[in-house]
Amino acid sequence: MAKQGIVLVNVGGFEVIVPSIASSDIDYSSIVVDKWTLILIPNRSMGFTHYFKILVDTCGKGLWFSRTRFYEQWDKPVEMLIDIVDPRTIILLKSNPHPYKLAYRMVKNPRYSSVATLLARIYGKKEIPQWVFELIKIAHRLYIELSPIVLTRGYGKLVGLKIVRESEKDKDISIGVCIDKEHIAPRKISEVLDVSIMGINRCLGI
Repeated sequence: MAKQGIVLVNVGGFEVIVPSIASSDIDYSSIVVDKWTLILIPNRSMGFTHYFKILVDTCGKGLWFSRTRFYEQWDKPVEMLIDIVDPRTIILLKSNPHPYKLAYRMVKNPRYSSVATLLARIYGKKEIPQWVFELIKIAHRLYIELSPIVLTRGYGKLVGLKIVRESEKDKDISIGVCIDKEHIAPRKISEVLDVSIMGINRCLGI
């Protein structure tokens, strides 16, 4: 059995979850829908934080497909298959570019001048394993607890967590503390738990 893992990245208060089952292989046959919603945001400096707020406010909970064009990268649209769990939690299941590369871009939070996005609700059964939600609960709690520790120890800014375990029955987890620094060698920060601190690029494996 493959290891079960998630990466949580914090984007201005939004928790974007990338499970280890995420991929860039989007099945377009599953997004044939009757209704599309078009959102245009012209002439406004915005990053992913504001973008997600508009997305969540417009969509609400559920499974959604979005195709977004940012003015500065108009010929490279961002496609996402996401599950909006609650107003602050988004599971990124599939995307183009690859979910890990897109998560890295979200953390960097570039600014865009204009945005056009197409949205469609996907109906049907959500094929998200229960272990994903179990690890989200663990990651959410750990993020709150570790954020002030990482900051006061001078490691940098905590921007995410990587949680991995061998199986659902395995109580032992490894914790990767993802900071905003780029290239640092992972190092242990706890003698009791399997906790390592590393750059966000290594957390995401890019």
